[in-house]
Amino acid sequence: MRARTVAAWCLLLWGLAAWLAGGAADRHAGPVESITQARFVLRDDATPPPDSAAWAPVQLPDNWSVSRREAQGIGWYRMVFEHTADAPDAQAGVGILVRRLSMNGEFFVNGVRVLSGGRMAEPVTRNWNHPFFVEVPAALLQAGANVLDVRLYAPRNANGGLGTVQVGDAEVLRMRHANLHALHVQGALVSCAVALVAAFIGIVCWWRMGREAIYGLFGLAMLAWAVRYANYFVQDVPLPPTVYALVVYSAQGWFFICFTPFLLRLTQLRWPRVELALVAMGVLGTLGLFAAFQGWVPLAWVIAIWLAIWLPGSAALLLVSTRHALRARSVPAVLAALVAWLYVPLTVRELLITANIVPFDASYIAHIMGIPLVLLITWMLVDRVVASAGAAAQAELARARAAFDERQRITQDMHDGLGLQIGAALRMAERGVVDGPTFASALRACADELRLIVDASASGTGEFVSLLGNLRFRLQPRLEAIGLRLHWQMDALPDTLALPPAMALQVLRIVQEAIHNAVRHAHASAIYVETAPSRRRDHVVLVVRDDGQGYDASAIRPGRGLSGMQRRAEETGLRLRMCSGPEGTAVRVDIPLAGAAAAMAPAPEGAT
Repeated sequence: MRARTVAAWCLLLWGLAAWLAGGAADRHAGPVESITQARFVLRDDATPPPDSAAWAPVQLPDNWSVSRREAQGIGWYRMVFEHTADAPDAQAGVGILVRRLSMNGEFFVNGVRVLSGGRMAEPVTRNWNHPFFVEVPAALLQAGANVLDVRLYAPRNANGGLGTVQVGDAEVLRMRHANLHALHVQGALVSCAVALVAAFIGIVCWWRMGREAIYGLFGLAMLAWAVRYANYFVQDVPLPPTVYALVVYSAQGWFFICFTPFLLRLTQLRWPRVELALVAMGVLGTLGLFAAFQGWVPLAWVIAIWLAIWLPGSAALLLVSTRHALRARSVPAVLAALVAWLYVPLTVRELLITANIVPFDASYIAHIMGIPLVLLITWMLVDRVVASAGAAAQAELARARAAFDERQRITQDMHDGLGLQIGAALRMAERGVVDGPTFASALRACADELRLIVDASASGTGEFVSLLGNLRFRLQPRLEAIGLRLHWQMDALPDTLALPPAMALQVLRIVQEAIHNAVRHAHASAIYVETAPSRRRDHVVLVVRDDGQGYDASAIRPGRGLSGMQRRAEETGLRLRMCSGPEGTAVRVDIPLAGAAAAMAPAPEGAT
């Protein structure tokens, strides 16, 4: 059985066992009461206020951003619960659980403090996402009615308040608290840690991969993610409260501001205006948060600005992940798309909690689904890095192979061309059958061969027309010395035409061989080197023709010159045609205007 199958069954059995254990605990547990009615007073007292204070009835959960947006500081909630002294488990006391309160609180039972969350003055301990649980011993309880007071600190217009209070069986509420703590706090801690590792990977990839923006954007997005979810468990911070609130509450928006262009670039898209608009809206949203914290504008207005960032970011996440999954059809890509479709609705739910549409004490759980999402996207990013590294290695290998092949070609050309010329001159000198002019002519041929190889090898940057011009400069005086006129017309060749060195050398050799054949066999009075249009797209025909006597191709046996020209053309993917008749002989070779890639394209039928 595959490891993935085993892991899936293990997770399924673990989940079933946990469900059964929870169900069993609830079945054998005592009753739990949910308190939804309380009284409230806004007073900065250190101990529970007297009954004569200006208490007002409230419904729990109570969100200050809805009921008292301008209020800030200490407020008191007073509730009453019943305790039966003669119950079987009365000696065990009772448990008190609050799913969520913000920002921090203290619990008093019958005037005695039983739990404190930490500092209740600035800088306040940040317990806004921590569930509160306390077990009250039986000695503090009274038979019948008992008073529970909750002292709470809430900031201005920042969704402070108190959720539903549960009182009852301590074992049941302790288990519920453990589950809530794992969901709210430990899950956020894991999500933050995973995001920090992903951010480190992205930044290192950006640094090592030539500062490519896609990796930097991913790293910044993951940093924003980590900051966002660090706020779910960090209790004490060294920053001023307003500055810290601006950083953590705007981090979710800045995550999408960085993550959206990352996703676009991942699919080879660049929308600079969209990226600039996202940054501008992020600045506006951050300023709006500051204004909301000061009570200048309603928080809902700021949420609307962030929605304008969140909506396209979420749409990009869903569309790009789905598109990539359909194209790649790999396990990470498909899983990432599925997780994205689960993550986005959960972030919608969290926005609704912040907008006070979903109950105040509902749990933030998007970070749980974000853990596999970050892992899968990081996996795909690492795959991209590995693929890029592999492609770079292959390119480097190809360059090394090309350089080796080029050295081999030059060596072979020097052996076949220059070596033969030098060997022939050496044999003539050794036999003593050569006079000075003849030996000088042989050495001149050696020099021409060497210049041809050097010129072609130095043409890596192009300037093929210059190479042809150098050939003309060397050949024209010699042709005129034996009574041959050389007509040269290269108007159809662009001055910037670039050919690979191997191709350039073979074309020059074809031209050189065609001219030598005309000199030796054609009895011509003129040689024409010119260009003509080609029927092949992005090609031009280079023609070498003479006005001498032609030859009958069926009646002669091709020599080394004719077969050599054909071989050179085939080696570089060029098309060469030779035709001869009473009016002379012409050699035609198609030259690609776009370099070697075009030369390898198949030629259509009937091309010149």
